[in-house]
Amino acid sequence: MHAGFVNALKLRCPADQDASASKVKFVTNDLTPVLFDNEYFVNTMRGRGVLKIDAAMPLDSRTRPFVEKFASDHNAFYRAFSSAFVKLSSSNVLTGKQGVIRRSCNRLN
Repeated sequence: MHAGFVNALKLRCPADQDASASKVKFVTNDLTPVLFDNEYFVNTMRGRGVLKIDAAMPLDSRTRPFVEKFASDHNAFYRAFSSAFVKLSSSNVLTGKQGVIRRSCNRLN
């Protein structure tokens, strides 16, 4: 993770702050959260990954080529995203009584 980004996170989320007494804070490495773009990958390549997986993707030889491609070519990102979205939306989604709706995310029902 880029040192300047680490310092910025520390200022926004001090370690000695009582989490129960504070307002919930949300930190993102995407500086354009209301736009659909490839900025997530651009910032990940710059060492601005908030989560461990974000920081690891550009370092791993299996995922680095994808992160580099999507960071440098927004059209490649759009094509890959739309292809994945179509595949996901055409998978056999269970609905009605066939599916399971979780009342709590940490257990099945």
